[in-house]
Amino acid sequence: MVLVKALVPSFQSMTIQSTDPRPSGYATATFFTLFDVGVALGSWLLGIVAVYLFAAFVVSIEAIAYMVTQMRKKQTLLRSLPFLICA
Repeated sequence: MVLVKALVPSFQSMTIQSTDPRPSGYATATFFTLFDVGVALGSWLLGIVAVYLFAAFVVSIEAIAYMVTQMRKKQTLLRSLPFLICA
């Protein structure tokens, strides 16, 4: 956050210095419009990525839990198998 607070005024001054003095208001307006569009699109895209990463994380945890429970069932079945054969 500190880096953003330091970079935005620097980029704004670079934008203003790269234009003539008369249309500097247009340059500032364009800069902040594009900055706001970038923030909006970036947060939207990161939200989509976060949803899919969270869904992948949940599915992987469920898959691990399923595999662990299935392994325990097999071990229990193998332990009880000699008793089933003798009975």
